[in-house]
Amino acid sequence: MQYIKLKTDNLSQLNPTIQTPQYNRSELKAGIVHIGVGNFHRAHQAYIIDKYIQQSGDKNWGICAVGLLPFDELICTALNEQNCLFSLSIKKEDGSINTSVIGSIVECLYAPENPNKVIEKLADKQTKIITLTITEGGYNVDANTGEFLMNNPTIQSDLVSPKNPKTIYGYLTQALLLRKKNGNNPITIQSCDNVQHNGNVLKKMLLTFIERVSPDLIPWVNEYVSFPNSMVDRITPATAQSDKDYLKEKYSLEDTCPVVAESFFQWIIEDDFKGERPALEQVGVQYVEDVSPYENMKLRLLNAGHSILGFIGKSAGHNFIHEAMNDPEIKANLLRFYHEEAVPNIKDIDQETLKNYVATLIKRFGNAHIKDTLDRIVAGSSAKIPKFIMPTIAAQIEAGGSVEISAKVFASWYH
Repeated sequence: MQYIKLKTDNLSQLNPTIQTPQYNRSELKAGIVHIGVGNFHRAHQAYIIDKYIQQSGDKNWGICAVGLLPFDELICTALNEQNCLFSLSIKKEDGSINTSVIGSIVECLYAPENPNKVIEKLADKQTKIITLTITEGGYNVDANTGEFLMNNPTIQSDLVSPKNPKTIYGYLTQALLLRKKNGNNPITIQSCDNVQHNGNVLKKMLLTFIERVSPDLIPWVNEYVSFPNSMVDRITPATAQSDKDYLKEKYSLEDTCPVVAESFFQWIIEDDFKGERPALEQVGVQYVEDVSPYENMKLRLLNAGHSILGFIGKSAGHNFIHEAMNDPEIKANLLRFYHEEAVPNIKDIDQETLKNYVATLIKRFGNAHIKDTLDRIVAGSSAKIPKFIMPTIAAQIEAGGSVEISAKVFASWYH
């Protein structure tokens, strides 16, 4: 059978039920450079920017995506072969699927191939915001001390060869030096990772690195660069071969790098920008004075809930989140954790909001069509537990409350 390859020239041939960009992509300017080309970025930031451009007609906020690490080469190649287009299939709880083509990424660079080109793009006066999804591990933080891991071999490589960087800190430092030299200021650097106080962490780690490389840059960074905290939320599982097959069977569409996600979307951003920003409040993004309460709620409920389903579910022989969620005993454990251990210790959000958020989570976790694997959830668990479970345990001990379910999570993790 002949399939339609996903490319700009073929958009008019696609099934009319697939939403495609209704703006001229050739007119988009890359006001955002995003580091990290994984599924979450494409289902979250790229999705909402596409929606914003569609609705507002503002063509100043296209995205230049950057793959920083060797394993990013495949996705960068795939995106470039498709003119940076990809499909997003939103799988709803009722089993219906809404597929659209996302057009907000206008350029994709593979950094190891041409580091200087990436540095120049980050420093370009057209670039107003740099965003990152580099995973929790990408921040190079000592989990015990919260300090920068200066002895990391790739960090040491960047210290020895600063003009040929390998890490995010090496690239950002060289870009900011060039930006300062060119007078292309100011700039906002925004983490979109699941890290508590992510902007604060990013700033602290970057300044620690800059202190070793070019300490004279620090006053300029403090004046001209902002690092807003943010909270991001959308369950985005790994793409399966069945997702690619679905596009072929349903739409005769060949997409080598599709993304799937749940219908729920949330992005809450500290409104601390240097210079311009897109008016994403028009499409549901919340700009707030303090992200901390929302961050706390998500980490202690969504992320902790995922850990409970992941560890206990794996111990019970399940493979997917929805399977663990639909196991009556595991569900009972999750609800007890929420109502007896976690929710009582979240003080900065009203109880009605917490109650509604928990109800939403139960529905999201039970979505059998997402097929989010427990293996994905438990990966990197040693780094996740201190952030997702330990705060609840500490608060419960201080309050003299039960930690029965939290202890069971630790036992399942150990097992």
